[in-house]
Amino acid sequence: MQSSIVIYKTKAMLQLKIVKPVVVWTPPDSGDYSKELWAPEIHFIDNKFYIYFTADDFHQIYCLENPSNDPTTGN
Repeated sequence: MQSSIVIYKTKAMLQLKIVKPVVVWTPPDSGDYSKELWAPEIHFIDNKFYIYFTADDFHQIYCLENPSNDPTTGN
């Protein structure tokens, strides 16, 4: 299980070994989506980035939305 959601950003696949991950979201210390973070997916839909992931004991699906042009920045 993961403790945060990270993105590896590079223009060349061969650089994945050397590029540093960017933490784009860290769950709160407690609450529905604070543990068992798993299977994040990123999608670009209608000029927004969406990260879907599962969390909590029942692996419910959650979604993060980012209107930035760069998924490693914004809110």
